[in-house]
Amino acid sequence: MSPGPPPFVTDLIDQLRRRAFMLGPEDVAALRQALAAGFGWSSRAALEDLCVTLWAKSDREADVVRAAFLRVDVPDLDPPAAAEDEPAADLDASRSDAEPDAVASPAAEEVRAEPMGGLPALPAPSFASVDRRLVLVPRYPVSEREIAQAWRRVRRPVRVGPAVEVDVDASLRRRCDSGVATAPVLVARRRNAVRMLVLIDAGGSMTPYADYVEHVRRALTETARSETTTVRYFHNVPAPSPDRRLLDTLSDPFAGNLDEILLRISPLPNGAVYADPALTRPERLADLLDLDDAAAGGPTGAVVIGDAGAARGRYDPVRLLDTIALLKALRERCGRLVWLNPTPVGRWAGSTAGRVSRHVPMFPLATKAGLDTAVEALRGRSVLVDAPL
Repeated sequence: MSPGPPPFVTDLIDQLRRRAFMLGPEDVAALRQALAAGFGWSSRAALEDLCVTLWAKSDREADVVRAAFLRVDVPDLDPPAAAEDEPAADLDASRSDAEPDAVASPAAEEVRAEPMGGLPALPAPSFASVDRRLVLVPRYPVSEREIAQAWRRVRRPVRVGPAVEVDVDASLRRRCDSGVATAPVLVARRRNAVRMLVLIDAGGSMTPYADYVEHVRRALTETARSETTTVRYFHNVPAPSPDRRLLDTLSDPFAGNLDEILLRISPLPNGAVYADPALTRPERLADLLDLDDAAAGGPTGAVVIGDAGAARGRYDPVRLLDTIALLKALRERCGRLVWLNPTPVGRWAGSTAGRVSRHVPMFPLATKAGLDTAVEALRGRSVLVDAPL
């Protein structure tokens, strides 16, 4: 039975857990193997750098590990026992010391560099070490690591590429059918063919949540290392729906829903989305959806991040109709669709967000449970809504 981790490692793990930085048994095992190999014994800084190298996946996570490391008392570590061949090395060193020194060449003694006067000597630059005791790490409701771990579960394995793996079942079936020794059946490796489109509402009532939404965006695209996640921005809705005139046909304009005309609302044919949160680089939504639709394997799903009017607590039937048109376009091209709302669930009722949640699965962005449920919906788990699109 392998010994447990040193006490300071347990304290370090507790400090990281307080910062929502979870470590698993494999992370502790990696540290134990690195220490057994002789790394991290020279100084406290070397041990700190080793922990950062093994556990941190981004600069932000590195700051979290360093800040937690400073809260832990690390005792003087005894390095691993020296190898048995050290006496032989000492013997070789004594022999080399006994040999007479080589005579320096006369040419080397004659060459001398004389300092030139005139200009004053420049002071050497000083590289002061950064004091990390005051590292300010944002405490968001869901950590970057938790978001990335949840997002990595969105997978769609597809066999693409050259045939390099052995299909055991097919090979045995061929052998049994033929009755003679045959070559193994080769198939392509499974690759994650997930393609996600993330649309983020920016500006206006979403301004108070901008930092947290950027934190989520960074976790999805950088920490999760998802090269097939496309992020675009819009404000309220990408474009007005051409079916706004249907609002005049409602028998009860104060019903608080659009179920009467839901089936007659057509998908949004086009609209403007942006490549940056400042909304300065526009793109056509239709071109983006056509590009995803023409890609190999097609799109896996779409995620909309926005408050849907819940921040101000108002119900706007025009915005609801425009949002339904957008959601129909995404459902038609992207298949699976979820909405992540940064506002608390208690603010959805009575606003446009509460009406939108009747047509598409909506989950809170500020809770880990909501994020996990959204990931399960993207993986294919059915979610019941009152009035499906």
